[in-house]
Amino acid sequence: MSDTNSTIPIACNLGAISDRSQYSVLSNLLRSAISGRAELPDGFGFSLSGDVIDLGEIGEWIGLERQCCPFLNFELSVSGNDSIYWLTLTGPDGAKALLDREFPA
Repeated sequence: MSDTNSTIPIACNLGAISDRSQYSVLSNLLRSAISGRAELPDGFGFSLSGDVIDLGEIGEWIGLERQCCPFLNFELSVSGNDSIYWLTLTGPDGAKALLDREFPA
């Protein structure tokens, strides 16, 4: 898989988010749902509690986050009826440090 985001600058543009209020609510919800974090070479994987955040809310957060940070890659893994989801956030050089600041261990 090629890295199509490698030419996009590592810079967040909060002004690009269409609904900042909803983004803030969902970001706080996502952070509170994190039950684990795994370091990856180019980002992090996060286990999320489905008891705290549902799939629709995660999808909405991803949609808004993509407006702000188009250099990020998002992968969401769901297994059967398991209430723990796995969200992987990766990107080009520099993205991992930004993710570490936004979602500290």
